[in-house]
Amino acid sequence: MLHVRTYLDKSPIAGIGLYARELIPAGTIIWTFHVGFDVRILADEIVKLPEATREKFEEYAYLNGETGKYVYCSDDARFFNHSDDPNTGDALAPDGDEDGATVALRDIQPGEEITSDYGTFHEGFEGYKE
Repeated sequence: MLHVRTYLDKSPIAGIGLYARELIPAGTIIWTFHVGFDVRILADEIVKLPEATREKFEEYAYLNGETGKYVYCSDDARFFNHSDDPNTGDALAPDGDEDGATVALRDIQPGEEITSDYGTFHEGFEGYKE
């Protein structure tokens, strides 16, 4: 669940991106998993979904390699785009949740796209494919 005000807009990185609506100071928690709002599904269950549903789910979810579960953000957090020089990073969640938290690595300015390095949390991510 997002903890900061954001909006969606076209991204120069890929498709749609998530943008800061306000200044997000370094160290601010931007996202945490929220039970009953966000979704975790075992990788074994994903193959049972209809192909079109599975493709869309895999486009917006990430695989936590430590738990073997896909995580799907039910809000606009699913529109974080990848960057090799991200402005967010992973941290321990305040409640100790297995998926941790996403925090601002530096001040993020209003109107700036919020990015993360998928390789730090998405099992099997190999960069964007052309």
